Amino acid sequence: MKKNQGFTLIELMIVIAIIAILMAYALPAYRDYTIRSKLGEGNAMAASVKMAVNEAYVRNGTLAGLNSGTAGIPAAGSNLGQCVDSMTTTAGVIAVTYDCAGGSAGAADAVVDASTVTWTPTTVSGGGLQWNCSTSANLTAGQDPC
Repeated sequence: MKKNQGFTLIELMIVIAIIAILMAYALPAYRDYTIRSKLGEGNAMAASVKMAVNEAYVRNGTLAGLNSGTAGIPAAGSNLGQCVDSMTTTAGVIAVTYDCAGGSAGAADAVVDASTVTWTPTTVSGGGLQWNCSTSANLTAGQDPC
């Protein structure tokens, strides 16, 4: 007697349903990850500017006049990376704007392109600066690069 080997239609439908449920959780998490990594590119680029602002603040004792292209702070640039469109410094405050379509990423990302990450320095005792990060977009906790 021959025994049939294989899967029934019900078994296949159950496997497909399980995969669909898993994907319903995985795709939003992956989207949050990609947004956070694209915005993180600006944070990485801002690190050297923050160091330059710190050094200029220690030399000058004030944040006034610490703008892009002055006091050793890098000049404002555009099309700096995959999604970073520009980075400017005004009175020590660093603003990073994004444009993924204009950068080397070559594809627009509505959430990232609508974002601006701002690094604001505050003075602390001992003559240093503490940096506070904020974003202008409505980002979820999983997307926020700060």
